[in-house]
Amino acid sequence: MMDAGLEDEVRNLCQEDPENKMLHSTIGYREWMELGFDDPSKVLETIQKASRHFAKRQLTWFRKEDDINWFAPNEVELITKKVREFLEK
Repeated sequence: MMDAGLEDEVRNLCQEDPENKMLHSTIGYREWMELGFDDPSKVLETIQKASRHFAKRQLTWFRKEDDINWFAPNEVELITKKVREFLEK
């Protein structure tokens, strides 16, 4: 995200609409808004931490779901088969 120009994107969005809810609530944007633009390394560290916490909450939520099928990204044929079966129901 940083290499793809996140800082510039946040700066531009902030100039266009500083009250934009996305800027204040979305991981990657919120950290720039809270910490400012003076210390990009601190912002990056904070984004990484928030991302890890979000992923952990997602996994906790998914573990409670009984009907989720997990697949490895390289299992294309199996994924395709399962999607077809699901759609045919």
